[in-house]
Amino acid sequence: MRTVTLRGLHGVSGVDVDAVMFERAESAQRLLKHNRAITAAGYMGAISIWRDDDGKYRCERMYFMATKAFATVDTPDQVTEWLRTNLPLIGKEAA
Repeated sequence: MRTVTLRGLHGVSGVDVDAVMFERAESAQRLLKHNRAITAAGYMGAISIWRDDDGKYRCERMYFMATKAFATVDTPDQVTEWLRTNLPLIGKEAA
């Protein structure tokens, strides 16, 4: 499992967070059960999802270091729904 370090995450007080790389929306829920953050990269951008200090899930899609979509959701099911819309936009399969 590949990991990267994410810095400056909204809602996370001053710590770097290790994120596990993922490929599909279905694997996101499983990975979020055991990891604070996950991330994916495609030819049209990147997505990072993390749990903030309040336990909410933050979902961010970026392209050339500019945020293109951002959401704060309460449940892993809402994360999966957000991913089904946003993963194809970075060049990944949502299924």
